[in-house]
Amino acid sequence: EKSFKPVARCCAVIAQRSVSSVKQARILPAREVILHRPFFDDYVPNLVRAEQETGVDLTDVKDQLELGTMALDGIETVMAILYGADDGLFTYLREDALLYSEESEDLDTELVKAFGPSRREFERHAERGTHMPLNHLVRDSDWLYECLNARCRLRPAPVGEADAAVRFGASEPRVVQGELAVLKQEIGRLDEQSYDIHILCETKGQSSRLQEIFADWSDDVTFGLCTLSGGFVFPAAKIAILNDHEIFSRQKSRYRYRKFKSAKPISSFDAMQRGDFVVHVDHGIGRYIGLKRLTISNRDHDCLEVTYHGTDKLFIPVEQLDLLRRYSSTEGEAPLLNKLGSNAWEKLKERTKEEIFKMAGELIQLYAERKSLPGMQFSGDTAMQRELEAAFPFQETPDQLRTLEEVKQDMESPHPMDRLVCGDVGYGKTEVAVRAAFKAVCDHKQVAVLVPTTILAQQHYQTFAERMAPFPVRVEVMSRFRTTKEWKAVAQAVKEGKV
Repeated sequence: EKSFKPVARCCAVIAQRSVSSVKQARILPAREVILHRPFFDDYVPNLVRAEQETGVDLTDVKDQLELGTMALDGIETVMAILYGADDGLFTYLREDALLYSEESEDLDTELVKAFGPSRREFERHAERGTHMPLNHLVRDSDWLYECLNARCRLRPAPVGEADAAVRFGASEPRVVQGELAVLKQEIGRLDEQSYDIHILCETKGQSSRLQEIFADWSDDVTFGLCTLSGGFVFPAAKIAILNDHEIFSRQKSRYRYRKFKSAKPISSFDAMQRGDFVVHVDHGIGRYIGLKRLTISNRDHDCLEVTYHGTDKLFIPVEQLDLLRRYSSTEGEAPLLNKLGSNAWEKLKERTKEEIFKMAGELIQLYAERKSLPGMQFSGDTAMQRELEAAFPFQETPDQLRTLEEVKQDMESPHPMDRLVCGDVGYGKTEVAVRAAFKAVCDHKQVAVLVPTTILAQQHYQTFAERMAPFPVRVEVMSRFRTTKEWKAVAQAVKEGKV
């Protein structure tokens, strides 16, 4: 008898394919209250005592607990009674914890907004007589202020109490506007005054790039991952906090949200419309008619009805939906329907397979020939390259980082580069081009960027010029927006190697 070792994997639901293995998985109950059998003997006496104090009938809850039920709807309303303790927020804080609260007026407003709906909902159901008193269900503002006032609390000083306020004396860090020489001078000044200097970055990649830039400046700078709206200098504690956004005078990184990336199998029969062309992996192209219920072996089955050439029909159980794909054509023309029982579809698949193998062989031969040819081998990243990348005003996506790394590997390889970068609008292709062009310029090469329209030429010119402005790189543009005289001047500068 074979033994099987359980394996946990992450799967793509629609494709039904394993994506990655999982070493460990934690399975948690989907409830706030976990009823433990060892404590069942304590639960019922607590409920009886609550009934006597509040007059609320809790018979149903007691009966269910005595039967050993582990999950009860609405059990959260008697949570404090079951555990015999007030399980409020402050239970989880240490006695010496320092609390910070916003201005009292704002806090009062938020409490009214939060507590009001709970009070109205309670009053609407109170007539049933099965609810605990409101103060057993939610905490009101009186309870919150009582807990806050019993602890050490930090809050903004109200108007008129400035004399009693504690002044920290912190200030904003010096603005360097991406000038690394100015930043180096400021780091040196803080270091001489024995400040603990911390530079916070939003991503690991940004942190690594800045560490390379600062490697020769000071050994006393600490790098960390954190998101702050702004840094500060705190003389009393000798602490200076800087973040990457302030260093390069840019706004906080904006996140790009992924769009629908590629065609996928049909995930639901609801995604198909009557009359859509579909492709069955075994029977070829047909037309979807709709959903039909059939009785087979005295059992009802929901099936997808697909018509083929002539009067042929195929009924596909909904559980075999993965056998269908939506038909797509770049020309938009209606396809010819296959005939069930014929071998035309199989012959088409065989011919397609042969053509694919033939094309694959030609590609292999072509790439083998290209590999044997010598190409321009660029050097590794320079300090200026790292500075350019660190000044990127957005957070790179995982796909963008992978593409950038692969492009660099191609450029540093001794073989000819052969790469096409594809992506939708806003996916960061221009930044890939900027970094590749800058890498070539650092190796004393000239770069030409060809675009299909005048507007795009102007947009790319502005982007390249802005990104490379801090470096000794001249960027020009030749388009219809330039005069004939300007065209000639740029062409001459390119010829002389000045662009």
